[in-house]
Amino acid sequence: MTTQQEVSRGQTDRLASTSNRPGGTRDVLEYGRGQFAALAYVSSNSAREIHVLRLRNAFDRAGVGQSLRYVLNVLALMREVQELKGGYWAPTPPRLVPLAQSAILIAPIPTDELKRHFAGVQAAGYARVILQSADVDLPKQALDDWAGFDVIDTKVWAGNALRKAAKEMSPTIEPQNIEFFGVQRILGPFGRRAAPGWVTDTRLVASVDGKTVLCRSRLAENYYRYFWGTLERGRIVAESVAPKEIDRLQYGIAALTDRPITVVFDRDDGRRVVRTFAILPRPERRFLLGLAERCNARAGKAHQFQTEEHMQLIAGALQKLGCEIRSAHA
Repeated sequence: MTTQQEVSRGQTDRLASTSNRPGGTRDVLEYGRGQFAALAYVSSNSAREIHVLRLRNAFDRAGVGQSLRYVLNVLALMREVQELKGGYWAPTPPRLVPLAQSAILIAPIPTDELKRHFAGVQAAGYARVILQSADVDLPKQALDDWAGFDVIDTKVWAGNALRKAAKEMSPTIEPQNIEFFGVQRILGPFGRRAAPGWVTDTRLVASVDGKTVLCRSRLAENYYRYFWGTLERGRIVAESVAPKEIDRLQYGIAALTDRPITVVFDRDDGRRVVRTFAILPRPERRFLLGLAERCNARAGKAHQFQTEEHMQLIAGALQKLGCEIRSAHA
């Protein structure tokens, strides 16, 4: 695309005057895409790696240096860019992720520039989408690959992890500062819902078999060691290694103990909204933030959708995660 550098320079002036105002988040993200498009450009079919210091200089010149890490995190989450070794970043190839009627268009290129080449491109959440009927000639990537959906059914996956843990337990001395995973019923603006948490009272733990529990021990501020434990008479007497996907494991345990974590789908002033009350695993978080935009919430976090299609796709992903799907008006 021959105008990438011109687009980047124009965005620098715009960003300097708008990024500090409410609603400037999308502008700074578009500016980051513009910098990647300009700095990585070699030819119409090749690109170069970019060192983070070049990006830092560009963001500092625009007066938004404090936003660089945020932009890199978002673009990496959307898989538009890839972090390499030695402080280098690389743009990923433009491609489509087919959904149902629409597709996500993945490219580290500003939205306005994409619209010049592909009619009908629109911003959804952090991602951009286009109708599949537009017949865009780009390579395709499966949704499961892009999002990272390696687990088909979280409840089944957690059950297998629990059985494996029970076989691998070895005696231990109960660690200090230990907390246990539990699920509580909370009465809030959207009725009674199940929410995860960490407790010290062993009577509140979430356990499928009455003895195997998910534990964590504080090693430093905001840093924990997670492990499975065998609970006997209120004490941990044996332990085994827990899976790395702790966020996903919590949803699975909650579903296995018949207290699935609640998510609420709603319509607020005509907008399609989903409200979540716990941290989502990274694949589900990537999918949600790609298709939905954050909005104000009375409780939890709320994200709004532009289309019914996108809302239904997210609902399906959250069902596979083991959530309790509820309507706010039910």
